[in-house]
Amino acid sequence: MKTFRGAAHVVQLLETTADQDPLKKENVPDATKLPANRWIYTMASPGGPMEWLENGTLAGFMERAQKKGHPLPNRILWRLFMCLVRMCIAFAWPDAHDESKVELEDPRDEVPRSICYNPDIGSGNLVFGPFVPDDINLEHRLTPVLKMIDLGLVERRDTPHKKAWSKLVSMSIRLIGEQMFMINGVGRGADPDPTLDSDLEKIVSWCMSSSEDDRPQLLELAIWVSNAVKGRDAAWYREQMPGPANDGEEDESILNLVHELIINANTAPE
Repeated sequence: MKTFRGAAHVVQLLETTADQDPLKKENVPDATKLPANRWIYTMASPGGPMEWLENGTLAGFMERAQKKGHPLPNRILWRLFMCLVRMCIAFAWPDAHDESKVELEDPRDEVPRSICYNPDIGSGNLVFGPFVPDDINLEHRLTPVLKMIDLGLVERRDTPHKKAWSKLVSMSIRLIGEQMFMINGVGRGADPDPTLDSDLEKIVSWCMSSSEDDRPQLLELAIWVSNAVKGRDAAWYREQMPGPANDGEEDESILNLVHELIINANTAPE
């Protein structure tokens, strides 16, 4: 986990010392009822305490969305896809992060000496972080950042040449494609759904291809998804995919859904 300090889409380790106790009253606003000097600390991971990600797992979100019975808006799907692509980038260049600041992961030109591979990219290991509607990053203004946790199965593998690196990256691309395929299906039946962006459907299908040669390269995948996040706003969907089924692409509709299914979601057992 120390390797990924600074990667915005991987859970971050927290550095604290005895004189930086985060639970001291003076460090917690309005904490008048907190007891003083009676805290017992436990480690959240072998490397130290982890940041608090308050908005639940992707699995929980998908379950609640499924019960709602309506397809997820394409603009949410593109943003979740972008988060998954950023995770791939973080693992493809594991030593490129600046641990002094948390930043979005962007593709680089060089082939690194090694890569990190995580075979356990599942909806239970993907967690929503804080929601910041005025986030400096456009891709996180309508949906909270999605982060990878539980790196217990991550392996660092040598990449002595580009072919070895590309093969491992392609394996990760297939995993995120499979994850997106499951997310895309939320609220949709077995028949083709006219509300699903056909470009999104095609790209996900390419990512899942059994042939490595048919899967997109990480750089082109990042460009495609980023362009969709930036360029396919509500007006784009009104023009390109008109119809009442796509009313959910409006900012207000998406924000209402995010609050209902993530921010203010009812997590109590039925």
